[in-house]
Amino acid sequence: MRKHLLLPLAALVFCHCSKETVPEGNLVVDGWIENGRPPVVMLTRSIVVGKQKQWDMEDMASRVITDARVTVSDGEKEYVLTGMPSEEHFPPFVYSTTGLLGEPGKSYTLTVRSWEREATARVALPRTAEMDRLEPLPMEGGGYAIRCRFKPLKGQYYGFFTRREGKELMFLPAFMSLVNGDTAAPEMEMILTSGVDITSSSRHKMYFESGETVSVRFCTIEREVYEFWKGYEDAWLFTHNPFFPVSSDVPSNIRGGYGLWAGYSSTYYQLTIP
Repeated sequence: MRKHLLLPLAALVFCHCSKETVPEGNLVVDGWIENGRPPVVMLTRSIVVGKQKQWDMEDMASRVITDARVTVSDGEKEYVLTGMPSEEHFPPFVYSTTGLLGEPGKSYTLTVRSWEREATARVALPRTAEMDRLEPLPMEGGGYAIRCRFKPLKGQYYGFFTRREGKELMFLPAFMSLVNGDTAAPEMEMILTSGVDITSSSRHKMYFESGETVSVRFCTIEREVYEFWKGYEDAWLFTHNPFFPVSSDVPSNIRGGYGLWAGYSSTYYQLTIP
């Protein structure tokens, strides 16, 4: 069995473990589009992970693809995305365009062509949702979680992401925060804790600290996006390490590659921990 490290997946790296032989250098896509925001796509090549090798951030950065042709179509027009350095992402190179902004109700098809390979994916933006309540929740032993409430709808899927302002570059998926509207209660109360930033050398702190400003991104997502993050979350539960190979594949909606092309219909909130 060969093990493959797939990068970057929103800087939350997971390992692909399959009985099939998958050559090193497979195309890995990490891309998304949000309501009112342009598409962002990051591309890397997969790595065959040896038993004696521990991969680090420099290894990840060396696998970035900077010469691909990337397009996004909204069904009426095809937009060519431009590759550019970005200090707001990891790896620090993205493909994007200011000519296209996501709209709920529309579908977007991503096409990536790189070194004679092509990968495609399609995603739709559902309608946005709002929370009814958002407040800090003191935890026994110190620190704060964030308590929120909302009313999920049947046929809808939801996810929560958090970011410590001034401390984290990107929004990280809050632990155990995915909701399937078909199986959820009519009103949900969620307890959000901090996601794990594997690009940081600092020790992870599950709870937020007094004085921190925390942004929360509440997203309505399609089922395929929900299944991807659910698979990643399950892998984390089994290993507590996103670099560690898992026994089942994290789902992907990319044809001709691995990774995720996601649509997020997002509502943003911010609060300061007392």
